[in-house]
Amino acid sequence: MVVRVFWSMLGLLTAHLATGSAWAQTTPSDVLRHVEAMAQQVALYRFADGIDPDLPEVTADDIRMPRHVLQQARIVYRRIEMLRWLNGLETEPLSPVPPQEIRPADVLAVVERARAALADLAPVYGVPAVTNLPEGRTPVEPKDVMAALQSLSQGLDDLGLPDIVPNDVFRIAHAMRVHADGLAEARGVEVPALPHTADQRQPADVFEAGLLLLEELQAFDDATGNYLPGGVAAIARPSGRVDPSDVIRLLELVLADIYSVSVALGDERWLEDPAPQVGRTPADVFDEVSRTRMIVVALTASAQGLP
Repeated sequence: MVVRVFWSMLGLLTAHLATGSAWAQTTPSDVLRHVEAMAQQVALYRFADGIDPDLPEVTADDIRMPRHVLQQARIVYRRIEMLRWLNGLETEPLSPVPPQEIRPADVLAVVERARAALADLAPVYGVPAVTNLPEGRTPVEPKDVMAALQSLSQGLDDLGLPDIVPNDVFRIAHAMRVHADGLAEARGVEVPALPHTADQRQPADVFEAGLLLLEELQAFDDATGNYLPGGVAAIARPSGRVDPSDVIRLLELVLADIYSVSVALGDERWLEDPAPQVGRTPADVFDEVSRTRMIVVALTASAQGLP
């Protein structure tokens, strides 16, 4: 009896290790297959709503890392949860992100949850659920998955989702600032208080401040030994009017990089899903970005041994 139990437990352990090994070998192509299946599902919903089923085209950026793709996947998940709520379905918040280097498997875990949440809406639209995955394509890079997720997000927006507003952007800016604050505290760096900004700020002002923050974050990463795989993210200015969706896209990149470098420097805090906000303005977001900039500049000076 003991022998049978031993071999049974050994078999379960072997299966678990094999599954874990396969999971660890997840590639961007694996993730993209699930995103493309979700795109097919959204196309069916759009057609049922009398909308052009073709999703908006999004050009892939130059360089993106799994940490950036994860943040975009979390945006998509939140948009799907909003769509579920609007249609009377239950919603469930995302789990916090553990303090570790983000890999494609981490992105896939969120995308699989998003795909399941999206499929539940099929009866609402009177269409079948997409169950088959497209064939994998190689070579595929994280930037390709990022572009597919951004296209998916825009395709979801046309299904009656509310526009991205400063409340949504503030959630990301606040999470970004909180992690920068914690890093400063852990490293014993004092940051002066920031005065409140006048209310005349616009999304374009926040975007420009975010671009400066990326440059300052790169200087900090340089000063501490270049812990960020792929370097700090880069993003181009929008060709036309800057709106909150442009800003949230930028700040999600910053949040991914700040979190990654803080983890590399020993920060053991999990990245919590930011709480919903009300009554926020572009000025509030600008303040959070400005505060984060001051923290990063102070961290850089400390890393360089400056007073």
